[in-house]
Amino acid sequence: MKIRRLLFAALWILSVVAITNFGGAVSYGFFFGMTMIPVISLIYMACVYFQFKIYQEIGSRTMVCGQPESYFFVLQNESYFAFTSVSVRLFSDFSSVEELPGDTEYELLPGDRFTFETRIMCKYRGEYEVGVKEVLVTDFLRLFRVRYANPGTIKALVNPKVVRLTELKSVEDFQALLQKETPAGTEPDVLVRDYVEGDSMNRIHWKTTAREGKLKTRTRTGEEKQGIGIFCDMTRYDTDRKAYLSLENKMLETLLALGFFFAGKEMPFSAYYAQAHAGKAEILTGKAEASTGNAQAHAGKAEVCTGNVEAYIGKVADAARIPRGGQEGKASSGSSGQSVMVKNQVRGIRDFDAFYQEIAGVAFREKEDVHALLEEIVSGGELWSCRAVFFILHRLDDRILEVLERLNGVGMVTVVYVVADGNQEAYLRQSNERRRIVVIPIEADLEGVL
Repeated sequence: MKIRRLLFAALWILSVVAITNFGGAVSYGFFFGMTMIPVISLIYMACVYFQFKIYQEIGSRTMVCGQPESYFFVLQNESYFAFTSVSVRLFSDFSSVEELPGDTEYELLPGDRFTFETRIMCKYRGEYEVGVKEVLVTDFLRLFRVRYANPGTIKALVNPKVVRLTELKSVEDFQALLQKETPAGTEPDVLVRDYVEGDSMNRIHWKTTAREGKLKTRTRTGEEKQGIGIFCDMTRYDTDRKAYLSLENKMLETLLALGFFFAGKEMPFSAYYAQAHAGKAEILTGKAEASTGNAQAHAGKAEVCTGNVEAYIGKVADAARIPRGGQEGKASSGSSGQSVMVKNQVRGIRDFDAFYQEIAGVAFREKEDVHALLEEIVSGGELWSCRAVFFILHRLDDRILEVLERLNGVGMVTVVYVVADGNQEAYLRQSNERRRIVVIPIEADLEGVL
């Protein structure tokens, strides 16, 4: 096209030289002919813009990433003259169309209709435009090209896919996790242990507490931690859609893969994540106030045994960051612009469909404080009954490692999946006999990583 433009410019300059030096009908005819060529080309492209039609449709607007869906588009000439050198460009950042050459140019006679049937596949979970993005129109002499956006784009709503794992290689050293729960004892005996944050105040052994001067908790015969917890970070770490769509898709894919694995083995688990609206999931934010009330109620009982217990309850409340007079600093479901921590319980494969629908509809938010959210569920005692907790994160830092240390300190197994492409070598060395850290590359297949 550049050569054609240079040739046209040379001929037009030659026509100007001719009429300047020679004049005459031939010179002026040549000049006016060369001058009218771009005008006629622009008129032609304007006619194509108004008369060329594109119709497109997908089998279903709601799709699952990685699964092809039927797709067709129609190019139609509704004018009375021929169209030449018309081509289309597709949205290709987040979707792909099978068997469609990207640089094909179409020539359509008046009334001609070209139909192309194929399949389209979306790469990432989210809502974005797919199919024909824009139209390129070239004039008949190939001097000019006009690009304009397709006014009838299709927006697809893409749900995350479920990766069906047959085994969890990342926890092969913790085979006890893959066994079903064993029933815990129900009758308390005389054994006691030190209080850890999250223990119920109903289990405090007040006589021993008064005698030893520190909070002691009654144990139960055959006591064993039950259940599995999964925490997923719902923070949006970038404003560029190309960056955050792939990351968020992989994090939800990891959450669903773990959920389906445990549900398929009929192993109950609870998923924890932050949302602006909880949907059908249980709202955890706000339980701190109830826990505080219980602590204050038991404080009166402690005063009978010792005058020092109130001081220890104060220390426990401070350590757990539970406000003693209410819910100061906590988000609530009615607070505008704030998130609530929600808990989604799945008891088996029958509950997985509802769990999938909840996770498919979650929203990531830019200003989530993952450290505060983790502290909220740990201090609220939600995780202390779990025998293992899985974390799905994008960034791992020292503050999160401190939380892991607290959980490991009471005998709990923690597994951290860091979804990132950066170098996480420093944190991989933090794995130990009760902690496993696994890096998941954003574009990796989960079957070979989890």
